[in-house]
Amino acid sequence: MSFAIDGLGHHVVQDIMTKKEFKLLRGLLGLSQGKLAKELGVTIRTITRWERGEFAIPRIAELAIRNLFRETLKETTPWEKIKKELVL
Repeated sequence: MSFAIDGLGHHVVQDIMTKKEFKLLRGLLGLSQGKLAKELGVTIRTITRWERGEFAIPRIAELAIRNLFRETLKETTPWEKIKKELVL
């Protein structure tokens, strides 16, 4: 999560996806970098750069992977896998 200042000088919270969260969602979806790249219409190198934190993850890519995850949850809920992945 990060903060920005709007046009009126107010601090606003921006929910920006982290590289760790992006990679976690890809893993939970069971997608290789190649499959996710194809799904999002980008190159494998782009996925790699996002996961390494070399480039910020664009909002459109964030929304797309979150939507893919939501759709997957509707079909089958891998709660045990999610719990294991989220344990710190």
